[in-house]
Amino acid sequence: MRFLKTKIQLASEALERRSKGTSSPSIHESLSQASTDDSQIQVVLQDLPKRRAKMNVITPPKPVCSKLNPLKGDLRATKNIVVNYGKAITSFALSKLATPYLKTLLEGSNITRAEFNQFAKKAREQIAGIDSFRSLLMIDEKKEGLHVANCKRILIQVAEIFIKYFSVNWIIHGRLLHKLTYLKYRFKVLRRIHNPELFTYMSNEKKRDASSLL
Repeated sequence: MRFLKTKIQLASEALERRSKGTSSPSIHESLSQASTDDSQIQVVLQDLPKRRAKMNVITPPKPVCSKLNPLKGDLRATKNIVVNYGKAITSFALSKLATPYLKTLLEGSNITRAEFNQFAKKAREQIAGIDSFRSLLMIDEKKEGLHVANCKRILIQVAEIFIKYFSVNWIIHGRLLHKLTYLKYRFKVLRRIHNPELFTYMSNEKKRDASSLL
């Protein structure tokens, strides 16, 4: 609108000067300036559709990953975490790294290293999920006998040593894909080893599903 008003004003001034019989070169200069303004207007008008298109683009919202709705990748990361930790613990119990600790733990238990190794090998083969791993941590002397109960007590102590002092090296230098997840769940596994009766889930999603059934 400003450009139109300028052109109208210049045209009216030119008519007044012509009626008075005077001419001024400023009219041509003004008209050339007005034509320049018209070219600028055309440039702006040509750019308007592009600007409107940019303004009308609606960007889709980013997916929100909350604790109640974890992504599938998180579920894959925790799918075999109990089995892998259980087998790593029993493998550590059978390795030479556990020998200095087992010398002290086996004293006064009436269990030899060979007997404990036999128990640990059998335990490693039996671990297939939370239920089988929890059964290795639950102690019942009346049902299982003193020998098995003592082996379980020693295995629990070995598991605590492994998680506190050796699990980080196992995670970082091992072949695990979701290393950060395993580091995150280290002390969750340790808490469940200390309280095996509460070892009924591993991830928050499974906990929520279990509570919904109550």
